[in-house]
Amino acid sequence: MKKISYAVLMAILFVGFTGCGDDSSSTGPDVEENPPQIPDLTEVAQPDVSYFEENNPQGQKEKESQILDDHYSNYTNARFKAIFGTFFTSFGQLYMGFLNPAYDESPDFNDGQWVWTYDHSVEGESISMQFTAEDVGSSVSWAMFVAYDDGQGGGYNYKVMEGTTSDDGSQGSWTFNAYEEDGTTEKPAAKTEWDVTSETERTINTDLYNDDGSVDTAFDYEQNGAEHTMVFTDAGNSDTDTVFWDTDTKTGYVIEDGEKMCWDDAFQNIACE
Repeated sequence: MKKISYAVLMAILFVGFTGCGDDSSSTGPDVEENPPQIPDLTEVAQPDVSYFEENNPQGQKEKESQILDDHYSNYTNARFKAIFGTFFTSFGQLYMGFLNPAYDESPDFNDGQWVWTYDHSVEGESISMQFTAEDVGSSVSWAMFVAYDDGQGGGYNYKVMEGTTSDDGSQGSWTFNAYEEDGTTEKPAAKTEWDVTSETERTINTDLYNDDGSVDTAFDYEQNGAEHTMVFTDAGNSDTDTVFWDTDTKTGYVIEDGEKMCWDDAFQNIACE
């Protein structure tokens, strides 16, 4: 089967859908005036790693030489892991390109669901996308479907993602599905759950899945005021890696292969208590 081309994908994600959707609202008794707010997956389920982004003692070294100063090795190790950890919860950014057109379109309301539909064609290839939302009490159920036609008799129908969010977006669960050649659409690639209590209190849990449906890697993040903790669990390894930092004291530690390594408020290595 011919895969979707790079040119088509770029057109779809960045320019193709602009103005292509149906921006007219439905009329009649089945109309809801206020569709739910589309969740921004890059905001609600994102750990706060600004501490590491704003403090990089290694960046003060001569850039050309890239000298590794062992005095900062514990912090540097933790910094790398924490920033890398954001990629686990940024999985949704790959799909936000699909959602972006819906922000500018007015959905239809049919059979209890809000439905955003938009299409695009390039060089004989076409793609149609449908984004749905359904009120299920105090939360909203979401789903994204894509139908691709390569113009040569091939293509696929695919449920890209699905999830549920609370009305205020503070809680939710989102699953991204892997495309299966046999047409299966219910095979998860990644699943993220979040619970935001306040601006300084939140938990985020993300699982990445193997082809057989088992969990390959788990990522857990918790923010409790100034204290932040990230835990990485590899299904093939009994050990877990942990990064902890305190934005008030500017201190923290990293646990790797069972060894705990600490740093002080100047980001330099110290003995752990």
